[in-house]
Amino acid sequence: MRIPVWSSSAHTRRIDPMANPKSSRRAFPRACVCCGSKSVQPSLIDREFDVKHDGRHHHVMVRDLPVEQCASCKEVTLGSDSDEYVDAALREHLGLLPPERIRSNRILLGMTQVQLAEQIGCASETLSRWENGALVQSRGADRLLRAYFAMPSLRAFFVAVEQDRQLGSFVVTGVHWASGDQHTSGAVLPNVEPLPKPARAQSAPLHARGSGRAMRSVPASPSEYPRLAKYNDATAA
Repeated sequence: MRIPVWSSSAHTRRIDPMANPKSSRRAFPRACVCCGSKSVQPSLIDREFDVKHDGRHHHVMVRDLPVEQCASCKEVTLGSDSDEYVDAALREHLGLLPPERIRSNRILLGMTQVQLAEQIGCASETLSRWENGALVQSRGADRLLRAYFAMPSLRAFFVAVEQDRQLGSFVVTGVHWASGDQHTSGAVLPNVEPLPKPARAQSAPLHARGSGRAMRSVPASPSEYPRLAKYNDATAA
């Protein structure tokens, strides 16, 4: 269990459910372990936590956190489920997808955890922990999930990259947009409906430094992926 660092002048401790599994069923008020006063009652407080996630520290305010608090000395005892409240506040603070949204989106796509994990390149156990709330996904993983759910063309790309490992090795400049009646046996995205040609496309090449090859530009719209792409090597200027 991850124990976040909190910032408060009040005394705070954490309940250890393994030390006394019957403690959660004791009647209130309880005796305070600090001052001995029988004035511990369940309470809801607002508490700021300093949480390290994805290599950074974040100051997260948790509202209405269930605790046990002594009315005499203000000793606060965090429950064994406090991490769930901190994680939920962290997801909201960083704008990450909540577990139930990840699960519902996967189900809407008709995919199992194993299938989605294989598509985005993570372990199915990791995806399971994202969905049940045991693990907060990184910001990079969250963006990948959002893109996968929002862009059918990206889902098609992930299918295509399993068949053509050259995809993504270079930045694409020359794009050939296939029409609906064009023969597409050599397309990099097989069995995918034709995509409309964007009104404006970026065609100015970006040259790779020191690679000896010209890098290739992407379509103007990030939601569109070309059915056919030219992989001919270009001479760097």
